[in-house]
Amino acid sequence: MKRYISKLLLTTLVIAVISAVLMLPAAASEPIAEVTIPVTVTVSGDEGTLESDIPTETYTIVIEALDGAPEPDESVLTVEGEGTAEFTLSFETVGVYEYTVTQDASALTGDNSVCHDRGVYDTTVYYLVVTVVNDENGGYSVTAAAHIENAEGEKCELIFENHYAPVPYDVLTVSKTWVDNDMTRPASVDVVLYDGDTPIDTVTLSEENEWSYTWSYLDPYGEHSWSVAEVEVDGYTAEYGTDEDGNVVINNVGDTIETEPPETEPPETETEAPETGPEPEDPNLPQTGQLWWPVVALAGVGAVLVVAGIVGRKGDDNADDGKNGENHE
Repeated sequence: MKRYISKLLLTTLVIAVISAVLMLPAAASEPIAEVTIPVTVTVSGDEGTLESDIPTETYTIVIEALDGAPEPDESVLTVEGEGTAEFTLSFETVGVYEYTVTQDASALTGDNSVCHDRGVYDTTVYYLVVTVVNDENGGYSVTAAAHIENAEGEKCELIFENHYAPVPYDVLTVSKTWVDNDMTRPASVDVVLYDGDTPIDTVTLSEENEWSYTWSYLDPYGEHSWSVAEVEVDGYTAEYGTDEDGNVVINNVGDTIETEPPETEPPETETEAPETGPEPEDPNLPQTGQLWWPVVALAGVGAVLVVAGIVGRKGDDNADDGKNGENHE
């Protein structure tokens, strides 16, 4: 019995020693080299993209070990907006180790729910080669190099460049035209922008802005119904239409009021007799300066002729009477 117990104790002791020996290398194994791998994310906008339209997103960077390379302390990093993060790699033995580093666009999160429609995310696959060697001082040295396309490609930095297209904003332009019809045109007019029945903005149109204004950055997402309405102008009627480019045109036409002219009496005027010249002289009267003796002579001759005529006629009448008497006898 004692021999059995002794063998049992000996067996247990041997097992404990073997277990301790087997566990010793694992406990004593420590990294001989360590390296940090920086990864940078940049963000920009395409031509026409407003800086305020570049969203703040959280980008996810993934490193994956190839061909049995040691796993990194963390295989996933996140970068919010632009910035740099670092992977840490540890090695227990010398050797050459390869990894891939990529950006996981499917894991994007951000403050703009529609930004992914405009975002162009860098899909480059980087190959990272880490070399651990003994140095001449009895220690270890580590070098790391990133490549594109394969582990032997051109060396480069680990940079993921993301960019965004412009927001396809809704644009609305309003212009004014006038038909005054002798009305006095106001110096300015207010126009209100509506989304459905909700007023959004008010602008003032005048000669300074050539009676026109453009809303260039109206929200293109969701359901919107943009329209404009002019604040009423006294004495004018507003007519709404669009031009060939689809811009709103408000034509203000001056009101015309037909009025009858007041009845007025013609002014009293004094009529004056027309001025007349001196009465015309009798053309038969001799004018001053004419000779009178021919007139007198002619008058005398005329009188003599008249008397002679009368006398001659009486003589003829008597002769006729004598003849008639003889014939009667």
